Amino acid sequence: MNNLDKLLEFRLERGKLITQQLLNKVVDFNEEQINLLLNRKGQVIDYQLGTLQTDLIEGVRRRRSKKRLSGLRILVFHKGKRRIKKELVLKYRLDNLTYFNLNRQYLEIIFPEIKQGRLTGIAKQQLGLKEADTFNYVDIVYKLEEELSHVETHQIKQSQERAILVGSKEESLKELKNLTTTAKVEVVTNLTIRDRVVDPAYYIGQGKVSQIKRTLINQQANVIIFDDELTPAQYSNLEEGLGVKVIDRTQLILDIFAQQAQTKEGQLQVELAQLKYLLPRLIGQGAKMSRLGGGIGTRGPGETKLEIDRRRIRKRIHRLKKDLKKIRKNRQLQRKNRRHPVISLVGYTNAGKSTVMNLLTKAEVEAKGRLFATLDSTLRQIKLPIGRQVIVSDTVGFIKKLPHDLIAAFKATLEEIKEANLLLHVVDSSHPNLKERMAVVHDELEDLGVLDKEIITVFNKADLVADNKLDLLQRDYPNSVVISALHGKGKERLLNKISSFIVQGMIKVKLKLSYDKANWLDRIYQEGRVLNRSYDNQGIKLEAQIPNRLAAKLKKYKI
Repeated sequence: MNNLDKLLEFRLERGKLITQQLLNKVVDFNEEQINLLLNRKGQVIDYQLGTLQTDLIEGVRRRRSKKRLSGLRILVFHKGKRRIKKELVLKYRLDNLTYFNLNRQYLEIIFPEIKQGRLTGIAKQQLGLKEADTFNYVDIVYKLEEELSHVETHQIKQSQERAILVGSKEESLKELKNLTTTAKVEVVTNLTIRDRVVDPAYYIGQGKVSQIKRTLINQQANVIIFDDELTPAQYSNLEEGLGVKVIDRTQLILDIFAQQAQTKEGQLQVELAQLKYLLPRLIGQGAKMSRLGGGIGTRGPGETKLEIDRRRIRKRIHRLKKDLKKIRKNRQLQRKNRRHPVISLVGYTNAGKSTVMNLLTKAEVEAKGRLFATLDSTLRQIKLPIGRQVIVSDTVGFIKKLPHDLIAAFKATLEEIKEANLLLHVVDSSHPNLKERMAVVHDELEDLGVLDKEIITVFNKADLVADNKLDLLQRDYPNSVVISALHGKGKERLLNKISSFIVQGMIKVKLKLSYDKANWLDRIYQEGRVLNRSYDNQGIKLEAQIPNRLAAKLKKYKI
């Protein structure tokens, strides 16, 4: 063992700044400067020679609560040449930083100074060696922590989450507010920032950070939500600087998905997206995910697994990908066995897709009127007026700045869109920014590679819009239908529009089936429409409209 390592065996009496025994040992080493890191129990947990560097405390586990100090202190023994690192006291919330002059035999103690529940500066105190023997620094620390807790808590209940929203565009902040309330968090105020070059360290400037600090106290808030995705460094710096939970738009959306996921598949997809998002935010911190605490941004299927380190997260991600790959294979097998065309509902979240689904299929899918109410694909079969059976699929809604990891994780669900024969783009026609929202959906469909498919635009919520505006929308989008799904208006128009497309893939045929081939009748009725039918001694004569694919199979029965 290195002689200096013997310092790690020392344990001072609780509350003691220094002891003669420790001092004698340090003098024996005859070093210009020795820096010791101690916990509140008096145990020496690390040491450093020479000029005091942050390496001594970086990476060491310390209390994270902003209502308490770190529980750590630094004791510096020097021979007269030293630079006081008072900034360390505030940055690392030290109990104190004590300098002992080996030549002059006195201590200079630096405590944090607290005003209105916040660390604002430092306070110095000098003691001789004899005075230090009877001095209990822990008593002072407890008083400081009592002052720290007065305003820091803002009198907010632990279960109550009150958020300040930060963004640059008013319309986007309105949507962020809807997302936040969907996540069951109260919004207390918005802070608007100017569009400008993003600060790589804090995303916003120091002036705005100070404004947020004041607003936190005034509004009794305990969560800050940013409208854009933060880098890991920005996220860490903001939490450290503001002393409250900080989340971004991506994490908020992931939190909502975590609350809404009902099926095993949905839960796996959300957990995968959450872990892929969180992994880079743990790198370099040496921290556990438990530092996030509970509540918004930490919920979901993976919540019980939030105490795992980076290595185990990577293993979990690998496992989730394997499980979802199996689900995708099963879905592909199911799709191969489908005989009927698939019509997929797509659109911006809360446009009314589930209500349209209920209108078409009487499926009684829960239409909650809130963001991302539907995460898991819902499939229902209906019969069109032309007699053709089709499958209607309701899928997850899109939103501006939809997290890339989320789209990747929901690959299995979104494949329903890729495999569809027809897309119904459901639009909230009453929304003031409907064209911008339509553009968001268009971009997402382009990323999925499905813009070559037939798309019928369904302008929903027509009961909330003036007729002249609806006329303009239909003029701008000729391949569209106007409906009010909630009130059941426009259903017949929509079904006829769908039928017009489906019938393009059908052909009229005349068939003669012998009675031993009558089992084809059921298939013809399911997939097409029988126009005429007659019987004689030799069999059944049919005139029907059927899909081209089925017509090819019945080619030998044509007359």
